[in-house]
Amino acid sequence: MKTVQCTFRLPSEVVDLIDEKPGRTRTDKLLNLLGYGCNQTDYDAIEKRIKAVESRLSALENTNQVNVKE
Repeated sequence: MKTVQCTFRLPSEVVDLIDEKPGRTRTDKLLNLLGYGCNQTDYDAIEKRIKAVESRLSALENTNQVNVKE
């Protein structure tokens, strides 16, 4: 699927309907409305996974720095 950016005007009723859906951005909310988006629990799981990976990378970097100094 190719990603493109477009801007268009919508009636306020449609914007209100989009804004009622879960998601961080209007794009996420619109995708959720259409049945293609992630819900908040998916975001939370992804964020936890990214933090775990970042933590492990930091630990590896610190270990490598100690080994280089010796």
